[in-house]
Amino acid sequence: MPFQQPNSLKRRLQIADLVRRLGEIKVETLSKEFGVSTVTIRNDLSYLEKQGFLTRSFGKARHNFALSVPAIITEQNNIELSAKKFKITDEISLASTAAGMVRDGDTIFLGAGSIIQKMIPFLTEKDNISILINDVSVLSFIQVYLDCAVHLTGGTLAKGCHALLGPLAEASIQMQTINKCFLEIDSIQDNDIVACNHPAMARLYSTAVSFSQNSIGIISTLQSSPEGFPAISLENFDQLIIQQDVSKKEENISKLSGFAINSNTGNTIFNKISLT
Repeated sequence: MPFQQPNSLKRRLQIADLVRRLGEIKVETLSKEFGVSTVTIRNDLSYLEKQGFLTRSFGKARHNFALSVPAIITEQNNIELSAKKFKITDEISLASTAAGMVRDGDTIFLGAGSIIQKMIPFLTEKDNISILINDVSVLSFIQVYLDCAVHLTGGTLAKGCHALLGPLAEASIQMQTINKCFLEIDSIQDNDIVACNHPAMARLYSTAVSFSQNSIGIISTLQSSPEGFPAISLENFDQLIIQQDVSKKEENISKLSGFAINSNTGNTIFNKISLT
């Protein structure tokens, strides 16, 4: 029986989920199921392919199985993937895991970054959430995908990026009751200190973690770098999400005795251990 006519966003998310479950499906079948023309379906598939959710081939849509590939690729794996394609699928997987931690009614702060942006489509089924952002480029993206309360921090637009920073942005975070904050972590200095490429961003990270009930760091790679401005220790996060083979990189995290592995299903979630 065909699905009820959804809006284009909801239809696209349903198509992505259907292709994921079936492995592949014909354009004509999707057209009948959703009650729209094959031209509309092809436009949907083109969009989803660009987002990395699926691939198109000879009138069919196929699940992008690269989404299930472990993050660490060695010579022994004998797997050939372009770095760009792998990065996209890696980020989508991280975004999906992060979005799954949001609960109905949550007020969340979303920091800047490409993984954060990819979280947005996975939040469509969440009810009564409120989002605080400081990345102006994410605002239009949220307006396309979500129907929820959105608040933009004040602040000064940082040179070379789309983020609002400074005392006003930090004050905006302090005035909110934030259930969860999600921050991308790109660089880690010695002693497990998260580094940012801008001093005001470093202060914002520290404020967001300090004034959130639950702080989640999203790590796409575990690479150490002496560069950048120190923001906050990894120990201050409540949870860390890593798209890595833990057996290959656990030495970088295991020294954080305050964390324990919660799950390992492609993405590994480290939860802070309660001392009480």
